[in-house]
Amino acid sequence: MVKEILVLGNQSSGKSLFITRLLSINDLRKISTIPTTGIELHNFHMRDIDYNLREVGGLMSSQWMSYIEYCDILLYMIDLSDLGSLATTIMLLYEILDCIQHNSSKSIPFAVVFNKNDICDPMSKIIYDNFINNEYEFLSNSYNKIVYFYGNSIDDTSILAVKDWMSKL
Repeated sequence: MVKEILVLGNQSSGKSLFITRLLSINDLRKISTIPTTGIELHNFHMRDIDYNLREVGGLMSSQWMSYIEYCDILLYMIDLSDLGSLATTIMLLYEILDCIQHNSSKSIPFAVVFNKNDICDPMSKIIYDNFINNEYEFLSNSYNKIVYFYGNSIDDTSILAVKDWMSKL
């Protein structure tokens, strides 16, 4: 069995580093990444399942929706340290949810990863927490399999939690 994972998020939300750490969780060397300008494909094996992981660059957000139909798992990365992109980030989240609800022929497990909590202003987490709490009814009604993770790509906690969540799907 092969599962297709789609990773989306604004430019510099930490997708590439998160993926690099996801694929090499025990490798503690300093890792550097460059912005994804197109699509990056990765393959890995976990608990008797093969995964194809597709990262679509943040600059390609106008094309994201065309990839959703073909994924089995969707991860949306949000950069907690970038309050300047809050409106765009939330607008894209709504577009993704709308696309899943109206255009997908299957139920797609969906996780929002609030990334970079190690370098964000404490207000960022409060703003996103308020957004989730205020929009919980909408999010629950529009898509009932959404889960949230807070963390960063340096601390393995959120990466391990995402891996655990994926392995149970």
